[in-house]
Amino acid sequence: VSGAKNNRYCNLLTAFYTAMKDKFCNPYYMYKAAAIICGGLFIGLLFFGIELIGQAQQVTLEILTCLLTSLINAVFSAMFTRFSWNNRMARKLWNLKDSSNCAICVSAHQWEQVLADGRERKRSSVSEGQIIALPHVLSSLHKAYGDSFPWTNLYNSHTPQAAAAFANDNDLILIGGAVTNPQTGAVFKLVKERVDIKYTHEWLKVEVHHGQDRGTYCYDIEKKGTIDDGIFEVTKDYAIILHVTVRGAVRNRKIVVLAGCTTLGTGGAGQFFCSRMVDNEKWQKNGDKDYVAILSCPYVNQRPDMENTRVEEFINI
Repeated sequence: VSGAKNNRYCNLLTAFYTAMKDKFCNPYYMYKAAAIICGGLFIGLLFFGIELIGQAQQVTLEILTCLLTSLINAVFSAMFTRFSWNNRMARKLWNLKDSSNCAICVSAHQWEQVLADGRERKRSSVSEGQIIALPHVLSSLHKAYGDSFPWTNLYNSHTPQAAAAFANDNDLILIGGAVTNPQTGAVFKLVKERVDIKYTHEWLKVEVHHGQDRGTYCYDIEKKGTIDDGIFEVTKDYAIILHVTVRGAVRNRKIVVLAGCTTLGTGGAGQFFCSRMVDNEKWQKNGDKDYVAILSCPYVNQRPDMENTRVEEFINI
């Protein structure tokens, strides 16, 4: 092992071990292997039971046990196949270039705290929408990549680690809009020639410059109260899901942005993307290409109304 750097055979073994470890730690491959094993047992036991019936010319307890075991294996095979399919769809949903080097940057508000001795200290707090979105994102990523995903690469967007992940051409998952997430703002600038995304707490404007769906898409947020008074309740927010491949200094990387005009839209975008995006017909046809999806996110009692959340526009860019 100590001579691995100078020994090509050790390097090959190390690479093989790493590849196998990533595969066996991935739920998709685990469920797929379990489905194949159970399917093989089902077929083997079924033929064995049929052969016993032919030899004994009657149904005995041994034959019934064999056939019942075969049926149980068939059920397990179907179940594991379903799990494997769900994991495969989760991988297709994220479609990361290099999941082992991916980073998640969650937006946060920064504010100054005055300490007892008069010194000022920067503090940050995560908003409600990001808290709603994050569990769905983590659950979906675990379903897709299992323990091979670098779970420690979860950063506050204002930290040096988040800035380094952006600078190092890592795959990125950005939760939150450009106002509170510097990495989201930087990505919007990178893709501005293809799609220009602007928003406030009152409206969303998306200008698409390429493709057959080029045009301008504008939406007004629905709310109770007025922003001028500082007291308002959002009843329908709008959010964007941006899924793009960006050319970096060293390699191409995948960037996924989940952002609402308000924090509530961010929560709706995260929850919808992880649970219902795979059901969208346009995503099923063109989800492997770069796209921006515009969501309308109704809210009831300040919680996402997933039954009525829908994709207003799905645009390949």
